Amino acid sequence: MAAFGADIDGALACADDEDTFEVWPDNWAAVQVFVACQTQWRWVGGMAAMRTGLDYTAVITTAGVLDVGDTAAVFDGVRILEAAALHEWARAKR
Repeated sequence: MAAFGADIDGALACADDEDTFEVWPDNWAAVQVFVACQTQWRWVGGMAAMRTGLDYTAVITTAGVLDVGDTAAVFDGVRILEAAALHEWARAKR
């Protein structure tokens, strides 16, 4: 892991803490935008509503406001986080 720049000591120190995790610097902007867009989920359905994905207009706007630099790369990262979140919510409903 050290060869790839991971903080082994830091990762091991927080391994038992579910609320702590390491974010690689290359992914930090995507995480910031994803968290900032937490109220921008699109929903379908009535009583059994489910999230279908983020409002991409809001994602792009938020990336611009946060001045993240390479907006296209950050958008790709946010979409990966979005897919992972949707997957976890679907698993939780089973």
